Formats: sequence, structure tokens, C-alpha cells
Amino acid sequence: MLKSGKFKFKSFSLLIIRMSRRRRSSDEIATEILDHAESGIKKTQIMYQCNLSFTQLENYTKALINAGFMTVNGGIYRNTTKGKDVLHTSRELKQKMEPFYRFLKEEQSI
Repeated sequence: MLKSGKFKFKSFSLLIIRMSRRRRSSDEIATEILDHAESGIKKTQIMYQCNLSFTQLENYTKALINAGFMTVNGGIYRNTTKGKDVLHTSRELKQKMEPFYRFLKEEQSI
């Protein structure tokens, strides 16, 4: 953490945020992409808004298109009906699982 007597991070809050981050699962990333593509979005916007590398972006968009969850027309990515259904189901599941996640978070902070 220390480098030549100085903090590697510019601020302590950035260090705390970095330490509290966890890796997203592939379904979380896919759902986030579908969430942003709901009204149509360009590829670079997906990359920046979902915080993905170009390689990740390529892999996920190809997989979502291949699965029939998303289409691309004129450089604009949009959800298909199937993609909208998946997004809706994902949101419902996340809402129903909220008490579970809250309990885990409270247990980990003890």
C-alpha cells in the first residue's frame, strides 16, 4: 500500500472504495448492459457506463446478441423482447433477494 513513503491512492476515500469493491458476476454485468440498452445505446456508451474493457464489451455484446437478448442496428444496441423479459426477471429476483443481501452485509460488518 505504501510506495516510497507515500500512499498509492490519492485519497483515503478512494482506498476505502477500492477495498470494498467486489467482482461482478457475469449475469450482473449482462443485466447491467441490458439495463443501459433498454432505450438504445452506442457501444462506447455501454463500455463507459458499465465500466468494461473493450475485450469484455466485445465478449458480452456478442453473447447477448447470440442469445437473442439484444440487437444492433446502425451502431445502436437495443434489447429484444426476450432481453426485456430477462431484465424484468432479473430485477424481480434482485428485489426479492434484498433481505438476504442485507442480512449478509450486516453479518460481514460485525
